[in-house]
Parts: sequence; structure tokens; C-alpha cells
Amino acid sequence: MDADRLYVSPSAAEKAGNKAIHDHKADRFDVKPSRKRNDDRSWDFGFVAVLMKQGKMVGFA
Repeated sequence: MDADRLYVSPSAAEKAGNKAIHDHKADRFDVKPSRKRNDDRSWDFGFVAVLMKQGKMVGFA
């Protein structure tokens, strides 16, 4: 998972997913909780939009 695609709130991830649909990069998306490990070994928790096109995962937004 791309660490740059971690959002603080589900609504921010949803907004990114809607933009991907508007830009024709995906047919639909699912907002999933996610976490990222930092260099100091702490964790960042957030949400990510998993992009789907024709039933297959095509990326993250």
C-alpha cells in the first residue's frame, strides 16, 4: 500500500474515491481502515479508498 494515500478520516478517503470515479480511474471504491509504520517504529492509523474497475482492484486513492 502506498503510504502517501493514508487519510485521517473516512470522509476524506471517500472524497478521494469519488474524485477517482469522476476522473474515470475507477468504477467504484471501498473505504478501508489502514495503518502505516513510521521510521521511528510508531504507527499512523487512517483510512484509504481502494479503487475497483470491472471487479478488480486497480489502486488506491
